[in-house]
Amino acid sequence: MLESVRCAKGFDSNITRSLRTHEGQPVETHVDLKQIIGEMKPSWLWLIPITLFWPLVGVTITMHRFNRLSEDAISKGLAFLPMGILGGGFLLLLLRRTGSRKRRVATIAGYLLATPFAIMGVLLSGLLFPPIIGATVYGTLALLIGTGVGWFIGESWEK
Repeated sequence: MLESVRCAKGFDSNITRSLRTHEGQPVETHVDLKQIIGEMKPSWLWLIPITLFWPLVGVTITMHRFNRLSEDAISKGLAFLPMGILGGGFLLLLLRRTGSRKRRVATIAGYLLATPFAIMGVLLSGLLFPPIIGATVYGTLALLIGTGVGWFIGESWEK
């Protein structure tokens, strides 16, 4: 039975738990939270908000361009959906494979820094392809490259 939980050094990551055996003798167990938190992997449920972010970007860009919200703006925004699924899925895949905080930060930074290039790729690809193909190819390519570069930079920071 768990009797008490106290922090070893204030708000440090080390927690000592006092347990009582069935004979009433106290037993101390030690848990290192940094080790537990370092092993946590992001849930695949994060793919939902990441994916939905990109159609909102598409609708916002179209609204800003035409100064109104129309069905056309919503359909053009949905062209960003495959890019969000593929780019966000790749981001989560790499984050789940990463063990260190430095590599996670570098991976997320690579994704975020690639975002403007993905948006520009989507906007300029409309000159060559239909919106859904252009968004999927050029937008996703920028996100994959940025995320991968961030992941490899994080790997070099670990060494």
